[in-house]
Amino acid sequence: MFQLAGSFPIVLLLLLSNPILLKDSPRWLVTRGRLKEAEASLLRVAKWNKTTYNLPDNLMGVLEGINMKDCEEEPSSTFLSRIKSLVSSPYLRRVTGILLPVGLMQGCLYISIPLSADQFPSPYVGMAVLGLAEIPAYTVAAPITARLGRKKFLIGGLLLACALQITVVVLNVTGYQNYWSQILLVSLGYTMISSVYQVNMLFCGELFPTSLRSLGTSLAIFTCSVGEIIPPLLKIILPAGLSWLPLTIYAIFAGLAAFLILLLPETNNKPLLQTLGSTQVHSSEKDNFVTKARYDSVQNKLGGIPLSSTGQETMTAEGRQD
Repeated sequence: MFQLAGSFPIVLLLLLSNPILLKDSPRWLVTRGRLKEAEASLLRVAKWNKTTYNLPDNLMGVLEGINMKDCEEEPSSTFLSRIKSLVSSPYLRRVTGILLPVGLMQGCLYISIPLSADQFPSPYVGMAVLGLAEIPAYTVAAPITARLGRKKFLIGGLLLACALQITVVVLNVTGYQNYWSQILLVSLGYTMISSVYQVNMLFCGELFPTSLRSLGTSLAIFTCSVGEIIPPLLKIILPAGLSWLPLTIYAIFAGLAAFLILLLPETNNKPLLQTLGSTQVHSSEKDNFVTKARYDSVQNKLGGIPLSSTGQETMTAEGRQD
């Protein structure tokens, strides 16, 4: 019975990842030159959503134009040239230069709390509480970010995690020992860090243009994995008597990551960048991630088909300008 229950997630994964149920993105099909499949996918989605009236009469011509533009702006296929493309414009330099260290610090924060479970009176209870703390982190984050945006959620979560870390440091320095208060503070901090870790992965994918999205997101995930190596090394290097020192370092990481994210643009309910050329446009824009003129140009290029960073209906251009 337990083996059957344990194999259920694998069966569910195979069903959901079935190409019959999960189709390729029309945008990805266009970038690969599979225009007929992209056209069929758009027609099918428009039919399901009863929005076929939004499709242009010459849909294939629009897709061919987008494909030709992508071919002109597509970076070279060599790995080194694609890495250089990540810093090819001021916008990409800012995004890459911020997301990589932020990923490093968030990976460090994410793994630091489970590694300190041996400091609890009962490490088994500590790990069980941390497991329960991940449930709200992965369920509540989605509706909150859809309403407040990625930046506000990330900054707020990191600052709250920083405050909780500082509180634990103060309690340790003053010698105050209370089992349940320590469990509560640590579990709340872990909830914040876990939710921030999840939302940051989504945020990375929305900041990079389509032509570099997989590479940029992969590098961000790589730096997160590198960050997860740091806490065990700190535990070995730092003196055992200074239990407050690692927590202080992690609190600094959380505050610094929140400050760096403040320098990035908001992506919630905004059209996704598609090509390297679009990053040049955003490099010259101030205050707004997407201006009304830019949004109108994206819609015109797609023949009036809205393209947003969420699955919800795209708001009007006038509403975005406000």
